[in-house]
Amino acid sequence: METPISEDVKTGIKKMADSLNTYVKSQKISDFLEIEAYLKDFFEAYEVKFWHYDENNKTLTLQSTEDTDTVTLSSSLTEQAIITKSPIRANRVTSNKFYNHNIDNPTEYKIKSLFVLPILKGKSVIGVLRIWRGLKQKKNFIKKDEENLMLFMPLFVDILESKSITKEDLLRLLDEKEVIQKKSVSKTVVNSKQNTKTKKFVAQTNDAELEVLKEKLDVLEKENKEMKKHSKSELKRYEDDLMMEEEKVVKVQKELDDFEKKYIELEKSSMEIYKKSQQYQTTINALEKDLIFLKSENKIFQKELKKENKDTSILSIKKLKSEKSLLVKSNRLDIDQNIEFILQKVEGKFSDNEYTYMLFELIVYALSSKKGIKTIEENVKKSKLLQTLIDNYYFKGDIEIHNEKFHVLDMLEHIKSYEKSIFANMIKLEIDFDKSIPASLVLDAPKIQSVILHLLLDLYQFVDHHQLINVDFIFRDKFLAIELGGHIHKKNSLFQSIFKQTKLGGDKKDRIGLQLSKKVMTRLKGNIDYLYEDAYYKFIVTVPIQVIKM
Repeated sequence: METPISEDVKTGIKKMADSLNTYVKSQKISDFLEIEAYLKDFFEAYEVKFWHYDENNKTLTLQSTEDTDTVTLSSSLTEQAIITKSPIRANRVTSNKFYNHNIDNPTEYKIKSLFVLPILKGKSVIGVLRIWRGLKQKKNFIKKDEENLMLFMPLFVDILESKSITKEDLLRLLDEKEVIQKKSVSKTVVNSKQNTKTKKFVAQTNDAELEVLKEKLDVLEKENKEMKKHSKSELKRYEDDLMMEEEKVVKVQKELDDFEKKYIELEKSSMEIYKKSQQYQTTINALEKDLIFLKSENKIFQKELKKENKDTSILSIKKLKSEKSLLVKSNRLDIDQNIEFILQKVEGKFSDNEYTYMLFELIVYALSSKKGIKTIEENVKKSKLLQTLIDNYYFKGDIEIHNEKFHVLDMLEHIKSYEKSIFANMIKLEIDFDKSIPASLVLDAPKIQSVILHLLLDLYQFVDHHQLINVDFIFRDKFLAIELGGHIHKKNSLFQSIFKQTKLGGDKKDRIGLQLSKKVMTRLKGNIDYLYEDAYYKFIVTVPIQVIKM
């Protein structure tokens, strides 16, 4: 025995029928939205939407919008409902194995329950009705909801086809059989009367009128034949046009498939980039924590630095300079140690100032004597002359930058020569040159070479001389990055004390070359940073450059 339709469902069907007829006449989206809004209230839902289903292309198209909003169907609860041609109630929707966020929840609302109703016409699915409920609705979908929805099914077919519903169809839908029978009886009476009138008319028709009717019939038959011929030609042309359109559709579909593949590839690529950025961010966060820790330890390190004695086994930078004189040991300045020749070469530079020339002359003569250079060094130290020159020359901007085209390989040869000329084979340099660096760059090469030399001399104090010192050249955006690093000797107390200083370089007299290098890089609009990790100490020099294509 069939369950009678409840009064509230009957009322709902009537209101839906009125709204449908209004929409069919107006074809306004606002009227269609009223249909969805009424269903939303009736089923106490967050949202209700009608979708057309294209069985050939397996796509869903939203009806309640002026713009095309089409979704390509993939594995989802919606697809399951269409395949099985049965309603699906999912009250814990996000835990369902078939749930697909992009397909089943295009509203981006935090849903709790989902009802998917495939709309059937005969045995074909022509559309889908989806009802969403969230946490605010506080209700699950039950069997009664499904039964009520099935009562609306004939209306849903008319809604998707924008077809108005007649009173007879509505009464049949409401199962009001008595009313239908009454209307059928009245219709039979009317038809009976019309048949009686027709018989009288035929009886009264004379032979002349029948002849006229025959002539008209012949004319109509001729016209019918002509129409058939014309229809065949029109049909052929229509079929040809249809074939062309189908070819266009196939072509467009292929382009869409290619675009979809590219989109999937781009999506995968973007996910990989996102993962890498997350890894970089994790590394940055870790470095920031290390930096905060180092800053907190600086004050303690400074106090310990004052108490520690210098390690006499490590040569000071000044002693190293005195014993390994740059001019005496350099193969590039081989002039048979002719000091007079040097002075003649530079005499014109000091023609306006005899005191400057005299100081240069004393330094040149002192280079041939350890005692002489030591005396000058002690006097310069007492007079604070060097610090004054550094302050005036670098801080006040008296230094001039000469950016010129320079072949990078020439710089590498100079640096490589330091092994013999400066360090007398006491260290071994391993130089790595990034192939992406252009052959020629615009930069102030002499000053950068000077910075590298000073940093190597500074690094020489800390590293284990039995291991390689790495010099890496890297090209980053429009910056030349030079990284110099080596493994710290385990018993190097000088490094341990200097590393604990507040500033890189600090105020230690043994690192004056590093201070000078920092000033030079500031004027070159570059930077010197350092990194210490796993007993490996590294300087990172970056300087802006211009590229000259060869």
